[in-house]
Amino acid sequence: RHLRATFDITPSQNDHGELQIEFCDAEGNPCSRICWQSDGLVTIKTGARYTTLLKDYNPNVTYQVTADVNLGTRMIEAHITAITDAQGKALNWKERKSFNKRAILYAPISQIERLTFRTGPRRTDLIPDTKADRTEYEDLPDA
Repeated sequence: RHLRATFDITPSQNDHGELQIEFCDAEGNPCSRICWQSDGLVTIKTGARYTTLLKDYNPNVTYQVTADVNLGTRMIEAHITAITDAQGKALNWKERKSFNKRAILYAPISQIERLTFRTGPRRTDLIPDTKADRTEYEDLPDA
């Protein structure tokens, strides 16, 4: 009912695309999501809204992310620390910048089975239960 996950991320850019990290149950239902967005923000999904964790991430800087997810209290505590500069040089503890945020989980799940790393938004259309013949059928963009 409690998970601590630590991983490093080195974004190559901060002006397009996105990376989503979700904490999911066995069926892939997420309880929380950390997003590296195309506008340079790192956010945590909290219900229908997002809360900002980092206002401007930098390309080629390695960030260490630690997420403590507690299903009992329905809270996530996320920490992001820059551990290298843009040239890849390791920062000493005095030079490191840390950002912390605590937020409520946006969906209840019974246990965390996996982390999902996904580029781009969550895909919700054309699932196995989608009707084969839809009158309002539209092609997906760039399909």
